[in-house]
Amino acid sequence: MEVEELLYVLGNPTRRRILKLLSQEPKYLIQLSKELDVSQQAILKHITVLERFGLISSYEEKGELPAPPRKYYTLSKGFSITVDLSPRLADFEFWEVSPQPEIPGRFKHLRREIERLEACRSLEEASEICRRLLGRIDEEIRELEELRVKLVCLKRYVAERFQEAFKAGRS
Repeated sequence: MEVEELLYVLGNPTRRRILKLLSQEPKYLIQLSKELDVSQQAILKHITVLERFGLISSYEEKGELPAPPRKYYTLSKGFSITVDLSPRLADFEFWEVSPQPEIPGRFKHLRREIERLEACRSLEEASEICRRLLGRIDEEIRELEELRVKLVCLKRYVAERFQEAFKAGRS
């Protein structure tokens, strides 16, 4: 998917809200309509767009005895987008998020926690490890984002210096 297409799809607040709900668990049309307080017809139009761009998919699940099967919607893929926009800098990047995590070597401390999580026997222990682990992952992401923003600022600075040098060289 092109970044421009993705930005178009995500530009609509209702579609973003649908994606947020589907990130938690699969839902069917009536659930989405009730939880978002939006008509089923409007939800269906947004779902059509999200399916067309490959962000969600659907499956049917057999209902209780007399009820017809329900069509559930779920996320098709994970992704991350970055937008860097300032004078002399416009970068838009799309990154697919793999369902299978890769743990870089510099995050060995997280790997040990994940191994503890996989080995734990009780719900309470698993819950505590998950809480701690998610907090640590969020901290790592914040640190990386802060570094990323500093590098983007540096990139802008270099582009500005180049432009000034180019102008000076032409005069």
